[in-house]
Amino acid sequence: LDAPGHEVRRALMTIGRKDGDYFAADYVIGDVSVTRSRIRNARGFAWSVTFNDVEGLNRGDQIPLTPAFPRAGHGRDASLEVVELVRGQRSHGHAEVQIVKIASSRSLPPRPLRGFFRLGFESSALSQYIPVNGSALQVEEALELTEQVGQVRVSKAAVFGSPSSPPSQVEWRITFDTNVGDLPPLVLDGEYLAVDRGGEDEDMGGGDKGVEFVVLDGDTTVDPTTGIKRYASVVGEAPAGYGSQLVGPGDRSFTIRNLTTGTEYFVAVSARNVLGASS
Repeated sequence: LDAPGHEVRRALMTIGRKDGDYFAADYVIGDVSVTRSRIRNARGFAWSVTFNDVEGLNRGDQIPLTPAFPRAGHGRDASLEVVELVRGQRSHGHAEVQIVKIASSRSLPPRPLRGFFRLGFESSALSQYIPVNGSALQVEEALELTEQVGQVRVSKAAVFGSPSSPPSQVEWRITFDTNVGDLPPLVLDGEYLAVDRGGEDEDMGGGDKGVEFVVLDGDTTVDPTTGIKRYASVVGEAPAGYGSQLVGPGDRSFTIRNLTTGTEYFVAVSARNVLGASS
């Protein structure tokens, strides 16, 4: 509990080593700098960890480290916590990836899904209705027609069910190409989703239609047991020094101020109307 900084550094950088073999490992943390300081009137310690391997294992925003005492009794009169002081940020940023899952809540046997759903951000109008077994292109086009969503890429990540019948679970992976930074989760309207029972909606009682759905945004939640990120979603990062400005339809020029000599900048221009922004 009073380990010096270099010991904490070594412990972090060897996570993933297999049976003491440095060459047979799935390392998850690259080069880090660790400094130790005293806190709470010298009754405790704090270790400041800086991730230096920004082009290798630890690019951009990292999931929080997971603290734990080796045995339950060790934490009786002590506490451990991790506080993020500075979020990781790549120079060009990173697109947010959200995952939409819809599944039958009846597992024995799983019932085929039927119906339609809508997607959108909470502060805007929702999309047109999308078939529950819609293609990636249908989801993509429906999202891009909403007011707050720009250009997206959608892939159908998983479908469970027989080829000859509707699926019992579907999943879409949505990458936001023109919405910048950490985005709020999409809202899913599943009012017209249900499971199928011989051509009739399954009546689960109490208004339960036997359907579960969830939107996983770029959350960095980790499993408390394994310390591994729970979901394959990705938090969005704004580029370093990012700024934007909406100009009027009659403007033909714009001056970017407060630039730093010797710094390379990238500028993008897009058109915007009621249907969203161009790519």
